Order: sequence, then structure tokens, then C-alpha cells
Amino acid sequence: MTNNVTPHKANKGIITFIIAFGIFIWSFSAGIVTIALPSISQYLDVSTSLVSWVVVAHLLVLTSFLLIFGKIGEYVGYKKIFLGGLFLSQLDHIFQGFP
Repeated sequence: MTNNVTPHKANKGIITFIIAFGIFIWSFSAGIVTIALPSISQYLDVSTSLVSWVVVAHLLVLTSFLLIFGKIGEYVGYKKIFLGGLFLSQLDHIFQGFP
């Protein structure tokens, strides 16, 4: 009995999962910032409308890094850049939970 699954087809599912996981982490990060807005507003004693700029700044930084590291990925390799960014993102989320 032969296995009809080629390595390319086997990797396709893994690659799709990894990309979907990366998109989930990006959305999760934006959601965390949005949920934290009332606490940030109360802590800094400013209006919620003023603190809403935090979300804009957060997404602007993420998008800027996406463009910069996309260009670096052309030279270094997309896989290395993606995995390095995913690792740093997870490390960041772990340390955000500690005071």
C-alpha cells in the first residue's frame, strides 16, 4: 500500500494552520488593547475617546512592522522572520501577565 500524500500537500495544511494562527494572534492582540481601554482611561484619568487613539497607535505600529519585516523577509527568508516574530509575540504575551 502506497501513501498518496506528497510532501507538498502535507505541508500545505501545516502552513495554512500557521498563517491562520498568526492572524489570530494579531487579532487577539488588538482585542486585548480594546478591552483594556476603560482601565487605561481610568488609570490615566482621561476620557475614553482620548484613549481610543491607543488602538490606532497599536495597529499603526503592527502594520509598520509588517511592512518592514516583510522587506527583511525577502532577504533573510520569510520563514525565519515569521517564526521569530511569532516567538517574540508569544514571549511578550507571557510577560504581559506578570506585574
